[in-house]
Amino acid sequence: LPAPDKVSNRHKKAGQPQKKIIIIEEKPKKTRRKRGTRKNVVTPKSLNYDHIKSIVKGNLYTIQKCTELNKRSTRPFSGTIIMYWLIQPHGGVDNVTTEDKSLAKTTLGRCLINAISRWHFRQFNGPPIPIKFPFKF
Repeated sequence: LPAPDKVSNRHKKAGQPQKKIIIIEEKPKKTRRKRGTRKNVVTPKSLNYDHIKSIVKGNLYTIQKCTELNKRSTRPFSGTIIMYWLIQPHGGVDNVTTEDKSLAKTTLGRCLINAISRWHFRQFNGPPIPIKFPFKF
């Protein structure tokens, strides 16, 4: 197309005024991002210790619920439970268990396993991350 202020002479008829062509471009439509997504975010290859610790601290209320449940049980546990879990690249948690397999069957152990399995971490591009984390009661 010719520029808006230039018109080719071959379309011009004798005795008629010259018409200017004005091109109006449509504005590109704004696309909506899915809720909760961020633009230009680089997915890390792994998660650092500070991020993992912040998620654990952010979910302390679930651990406190387990503590209260433990206190009301017939055989309350006191001491340290070491929990193991895998953080998957999509941010979910799998294979939650206790170091001492006998504690996994206690009220506190079952509660911790259920709570930790619902946690979500940041997505990353790497292999699953094994976690070993102590909880003191």
